[in-house]
Amino acid sequence: MTELKKHGLLALSITCLGFILNLVAYFPGFISPDSLDQYQQALTHQYSDWHPPIMAGFWSLLIRIYPGGHLMFLLQLLAFWISFFMLLTLSLKYFKRMTWLVVLLFFAPFIQNFVGNIWKDVGLAISWLLAIAIMLRAYYDARGLSRVETVICFVLLCYGCWIRINALPGVLPLLGIWQYMQKGPVGFNLGTRRFLLNIAGITAIVIGLQFAITKLVLKPSNTYPEYKLFLHDLTGIYKETGTLYFPYFIKNYQGFDTAYIRQKYIYSTFDNIWWNSDNKRIMPEVSADDMKVLQSAWIKAILKHPFVYLKNRTIGFLQFLRITDSGSGLAITYQYIHPNKYNLEFKQNGITRLYYSYVEKQRAAPYMHPWFWLLINLLVLYLAKKPLFYPDRYFTLGLAYSSLFYIALEYIVFQADTEFRYFYWNCVALCLAILVFAFRYAQNKAAKAII
Repeated sequence: MTELKKHGLLALSITCLGFILNLVAYFPGFISPDSLDQYQQALTHQYSDWHPPIMAGFWSLLIRIYPGGHLMFLLQLLAFWISFFMLLTLSLKYFKRMTWLVVLLFFAPFIQNFVGNIWKDVGLAISWLLAIAIMLRAYYDARGLSRVETVICFVLLCYGCWIRINALPGVLPLLGIWQYMQKGPVGFNLGTRRFLLNIAGITAIVIGLQFAITKLVLKPSNTYPEYKLFLHDLTGIYKETGTLYFPYFIKNYQGFDTAYIRQKYIYSTFDNIWWNSDNKRIMPEVSADDMKVLQSAWIKAILKHPFVYLKNRTIGFLQFLRITDSGSGLAITYQYIHPNKYNLEFKQNGITRLYYSYVEKQRAAPYMHPWFWLLINLLVLYLAKKPLFYPDRYFTLGLAYSSLFYIALEYIVFQADTEFRYFYWNCVALCLAILVFAFRYAQNKAAKAII
């Protein structure tokens, strides 16, 4: 048996072991209330824009084959472990001493904690992970992407971008990597201006395709997800200034209670008012015309009090990153299916409990906090420009800027500081960047040993 075949067999064995462990521990996939809402849309083909509807549209195709979340979970798990296999065989082929790092990162608690969850955050991260794994294989083989690889990577990048509201900034640097890998490290010769113009054109295509699928095929109803954002900011400005900028249809609503919203306001979320524990209906339903009036009131309030708005957003964002403490808990696992009428159930077993214990015991570790990944992000940006790592800058800088742009938009649109899943792509992207650093370090060390 040749050494290459031995490496392939070893990689396949570890991959199958990891896949089976995850399959047994997480099957048929964990479904939260948000996921359940998307599943219901997939069943009825009546979509809304509260969540980007393309994930529900894709799910609707899968449940024609088999109902439930089973196929969505299996595809997600397959994509994750195919990525692992590709990177592991790559390491065994070129960087044997770094094989342990590939295994360590894929089995890390901040990666394993959400692999079984059917969430748009996870679907995005794993689809982009597979695209990067394909491109890294071509990169280290010193070639450009084949036509099939080009299409697959583009579809994976598009899908991830289309299923998360803050994904567009994050996909832009990845489209840069994708463009770079059309010719590969040997044939790429575009200037900076042409490179950026091409990315702009590709981005327009991505947005155009999303619009066509969403508006012409899925045709979601308007549920105005920005409603909560406007209310959150207006409530914060009211609490700080005492001035009500809410439009008439909210101020005249019978359930509207200024004392209540002032008392309950939290910088990092509006959920405790929107879905309050007192079962109070604070805000009315809105129409398209109402939203135009509300948006005008929101803009007026921000222009009148820009520093109050920035202060509130900054404090909330610091709490979102867990740099400061809002007093709320942080969910680092979600290992159950939300009660439902579709007979979707999950029963824990010994391996499930083992995984749960493995993650929860590391709750206090720095890498289980969002601020840690921001620090890693800044460190990767710094190291990527160092001479040793400069040859791989399209990947390392692309991944680092993708992570940074992805999280930066949350300054404006963050929902709550209770969910570590919002940072899942950051964990995956920066782990990939660390892997590229490690491969370059190993390559450089091997070259010095030869000399």
